[in-house]
Amino acid sequence: LDPTAELRVFELKGSGDLSALEKVAHTYGSGLDDQTIAACVDTLRQVVDEELPRRIKTIAGLPKDLCPENKVTPELAARRTLGLHPLVVVIDECQNLITHPIHGRTAGELCEKLIKLGRAFGLILILATQRPDASSLPPGVSANAGIRFCLRVMGQVENDMVLGTSMYKHGIRATTFTARDKGIGYLVGA
Repeated sequence: LDPTAELRVFELKGSGDLSALEKVAHTYGSGLDDQTIAACVDTLRQVVDEELPRRIKTIAGLPKDLCPENKVTPELAARRTLGLHPLVVVIDECQNLITHPIHGRTAGELCEKLIKLGRAFGLILILATQRPDASSLPPGVSANAGIRFCLRVMGQVENDMVLGTSMYKHGIRATTFTARDKGIGYLVGA
C-alpha cells in the first residue's frame, strides 16, 4: 500500500491471480513457461547483483547522524534522491521457480541472498506457496523468513511448515479455518 514502493510481481501458475497488480507493478509476469521463469530469475539477479550493492554503497556513504542504524529507515526511503524506496519482489507459486530444472538452483541462491541481506536495505522478498517443504524452499530461505502468514491448511505438518515448529501444538491452528473464513489467516513474526 506504500505508493513509493516498486513492485516486481511474478505469478508462476499462469492463472492471472495477481493480474490486478500488473497496472502498478514495475515488472509483472504470469505463467509457468520457461520464458516467465527466466524473467523472474533475471529480476532476482538484477535486484541482488545490481540494486543490493548500490543500496549498500549508498547507506555506507551516509553520515552517521543521518543513518545511525546503517539501514534504510522510513525517513531515508522518503528521500527520492537516495533511491532507497521499498522494492518488493513478489513470487507466487514459488515452488515452480525453485524446482525448475534449469533455473531452480540459481533462483534458490538468489532468493537466499535477497532474504538474508535485503531487508536492511529496503529490499523485500515475498514468497507464496501452498506447501513450503524443503524442495519448494531452500532451508536458507525458510530459516530466514521472519514474517509468515498462513491461510487454511489441511494438517499439522503443513501448519508447522508455514508458521514454525510446534505452533500447532501451542494452539495456533490454521487447520480450523472453514470455507467461511476466506482471507483469514495467522500472521507470525510481525
